Amino acid sequence: MSQFLLYFKVGLNHVLDIHAYDHVLFLIALMLPYAFKDWKRVFVLVSLFTIGHTLSLILSVLVSFL
Repeated sequence: MSQFLLYFKVGLNHVLDIHAYDHVLFLIALMLPYAFKDWKRVFVLVSLFTIGHTLSLILSVLVSFL
């Protein structure tokens, strides 16, 4: 369980890093075609990005253990 907590903390720090400009720029580029009234679509888009990024991090951790 300590390995899980270690990787969880590393992942959390990765996502919440104030210097993670690549994440912010990517999300801004995805949101450009949407207006403010489309906030639900933007929310879905950001949620899907977060889920996809989390899955890629999980897969990279699993592959490193093999």
